[in-house]
Amino acid sequence: ISQVYTYEAETDLQHATGEAVEGGWGANTLAHEAGHLVYGPYTTDWTGFVGTAEFTMMIDVVDSDNLEVVAIDVYDATAGEILNTRQITRNEFNEPWVYQTFAIDFSLLGTAGHLMEVRAYWTDLCGMKIDKVTVTTMQ
Repeated sequence: ISQVYTYEAETDLQHATGEAVEGGWGANTLAHEAGHLVYGPYTTDWTGFVGTAEFTMMIDVVDSDNLEVVAIDVYDATAGEILNTRQITRNEFNEPWVYQTFAIDFSLLGTAGHLMEVRAYWTDLCGMKIDKVTVTTMQ
């Protein structure tokens, strides 16, 4: 049995930096400081044994360097524990300003009733837009 939860970046998640942009939540290096573009939703809805979080996002320039542009993670806010994290570099994006999905898997064992969140920490090295985060949990 699997369940799917979709969180729109601009309306369903919280933000430490960036602004609402057409089709999502974005930031650019001139107007914004590094920080969490999205975090939340502090849900207790996720059940099962394992999950996958898929972050749908895009950046402006894909071929100027190979630096880390965003770090995505799944966080158990109750336990204060990162369940999985992934650093994404500029050249992992295929094309400028085209949405691409990056996934991380995580375990839900021991998290029943905990406040869970997905997070994307933007490093302030590119223009970026996040459309949504989709979480799929499985028994």
